[in-house]
Amino acid sequence: MKHPRMIDAMKRAALALPLAALVAAGPALAQGYKVGISGTVTGPASPSYLPHVEGTRLYLQQLNDRGGVKGHKVDVTFLDDKGSPSEAANNAK
Repeated sequence: MKHPRMIDAMKRAALALPLAALVAAGPALAQGYKVGISGTVTGPASPSYLPHVEGTRLYLQQLNDRGGVKGHKVDVTFLDDKGSPSEAANNAK
């Protein structure tokens, strides 16, 4: 089992880049922020990815409960790539 501080650090690292992009977008997103994440939600590798999905949802719930990013809520959509690189590429489009 991973140490709780390590899990917290992993969650923060996983969200740092998308959240930095959201902050940089600034006024262009007046209604809120939408983030899409492609990952292995189903398939053989899903047990190792699903904790990241739940951690991201919990983190964003807490973030939104505190007012979001610069007053804007953050909405995340998880797209299942089934562990397939080609599916992940399609999800990114």
